Amino acid sequence: MMKAQFMSLWDGLATDNECVCIVMGATNRPHDLDPAILRRMPKRYAINLPSLEQRKAILELFLAKEKTARNVNFQKLAEKTDGFSGSELQELCRTASFRRISSDFIQRCTDSSSSNGASSVVLPEITMEDLEITIEETKKTALGPRAPRLQHSTSSAANESDA
Repeated sequence: MMKAQFMSLWDGLATDNECVCIVMGATNRPHDLDPAILRRMPKRYAINLPSLEQRKAILELFLAKEKTARNVNFQKLAEKTDGFSGSELQELCRTASFRRISSDFIQRCTDSSSSNGASSVVLPEITMEDLEITIEETKKTALGPRAPRLQHSTSSAANESDA
């Protein structure tokens, strides 16, 4: 029902000559889009997953404000995250940040705050092990590492592949 209404409203945009409207969409799952909707999109762009150097820079950026151990090797992490999207790298860093907070650490925080009245507990560093374990648990994106770097197509070329 929602798809039919969307396409009907979209088609209505073309009947109003006074209407100037730009519709832009983004997805990590282009293969799940309905061909009828794709036909209404005049241009498509596909942008590849980050390269090795880009992944390294993204990881450094996301962990810049975190307390990390000296053994954290961003080059090695970038090599281990081939096929990860930027959002997956962000989630990796977030999850590794939570990993450092073990139940033992939480108990020490609770004991410290109840005995002193105020807590001055310092978070432990994010270690290379935290990050490596999290990498193993993180699913890679469905597109995989071989997605096109930048691909542009017009609707006519795209329609031929839909047929």
